[in-house]
Amino acid sequence: MPPGPVSLFPPAVADTGEPFTQPGIFVLRVRDGEIVSSRDYFDHLTTARVRGRLDDLVAAVEAAAADRTPRPV
Repeated sequence: MPPGPVSLFPPAVADTGEPFTQPGIFVLRVRDGEIVSSRDYFDHLTTARVRGRLDDLVAAVEAAAADRTPRPV
């Protein structure tokens, strides 16, 4: 499938006031001129870092990993 249109968004200012650029991509599937599905891919670690929430994200991931019960294969 050939690449589609590309949109670039201007840099945003996070909660901390630090300017940053959010790398990301939107993947859309279009059928008969209608969007039938979409997926968004972003760098969530950068988002958490510039918002001053990286420690919260790491703690949430660690808590989720600790709560996992091994499943039989």
